[in-house]
Amino acid sequence: MASSSVEDSLAVELESRSDREISILRAAYHVMARSGSNRLNLQDIADRAGVSKGLILYHFQSKATVLQHAMQWALVETARRIRASLESADDPNDRLGPLLDAIFVSAQANRDFQLVYLDLIEHSVREDAFAELPAMTRGIIEALYADVVRAGVEDGVFAVDDVDEAALLMRVVIDGTFLQWLQRPDWEASHGAFRARCHALLADLLQA
Repeated sequence: MASSSVEDSLAVELESRSDREISILRAAYHVMARSGSNRLNLQDIADRAGVSKGLILYHFQSKATVLQHAMQWALVETARRIRASLESADDPNDRLGPLLDAIFVSAQANRDFQLVYLDLIEHSVREDAFAELPAMTRGIIEALYADVVRAGVEDGVFAVDDVDEAALLMRVVIDGTFLQWLQRPDWEASHGAFRARCHALLADLLQA
């Protein structure tokens, strides 16, 4: 399954970064998941990454740049994990199972990703520095879902008239499922039940 041009471009950019820069992005992602971007400062990231605050600014110039690139890193890693899961699937007739296994990876990992994602989505509609985030997300996530739907249609697994529309609705279902799940006090215990609910909704949507 070929990756999108947006995903390829970001992957090339990430591969050009040093191990230290990637460790800073990873640290920024995890600190933001725990603290939120409004309470986060560069010293928090520096402490987790084991570097100086000055070194972060040397590589990334500003906190906004660090956060945006941290989300790029998270999106590319998520797309890679999903593609690897689909390519290693045993049953070609079951495309939803491997997809959701790769998306619903664990309660804590999903909670971290959704908190960072929602935090930066808010920034994207309020601050110009994050304005490219929605297009970047569409270019990676919706393109990936479109590839899944297209392959399923070609193999007779899915029955949809418009692949891109179906991919958009898949994202609506998956993002909406996570939004509801994230608000549950029993988010850890209910993770599997929400995965099953999402599977049923997608199967109905795609006439799987």
